[in-house]
Amino acid sequence: MKRVLVLILVSFVLITSAASVASADTWYHPNSGDYWYCDYYGSEYWCYGQAWGAWFRAAGPEIMPQNGWWAV
Repeated sequence: MKRVLVLILVSFVLITSAASVASADTWYHPNSGDYWYCDYYGSEYWCYGQAWGAWFRAAGPEIMPQNGWWAV
């Protein structure tokens, strides 16, 4: 019984973490070749710049294409 409970809990953690990753936006900028992974945290839209190794606050997903970013 204990193993079944552990298996259920591990499955739940994996499913919820995969769902949170799948909900994030991935953007690519052709000029820099950089990928940004963005999502809302609270009421703000944040992006992680892979090449920079840093987090940036962005205006929102609707602004990204206007600044040259392509949705991936």
